[in-house]
Amino acid sequence: MSIITGLYFKRRETAVYATLVQGMAKRHQTCISCENHAKIILIRKGNKYYVIEGSANWTGNPRIEQNTVTQSEGLYNFHRDWMRTFLE
Repeated sequence: MSIITGLYFKRRETAVYATLVQGMAKRHQTCISCENHAKIILIRKGNKYYVIEGSANWTGNPRIEQNTVTQSEGLYNFHRDWMRTFLE
């Protein structure tokens, strides 16, 4: 598993971010932050590829938000490829 967060989260929630990074490192997983505002989850289960894209910030937010769940290997690969540029 890999997580890419925004710099705003890293700066605003320093203790939470530090706990996340330490927990991921113990599991030999990657957690980084960079300038982004994307809310995307990629899930692969066998030959099924799921992409969850949405507008919602993953912190407290009183607004109406939306999410889209797509089963698409092409869309999965598109997001995976640009995300890998940050993780490598």
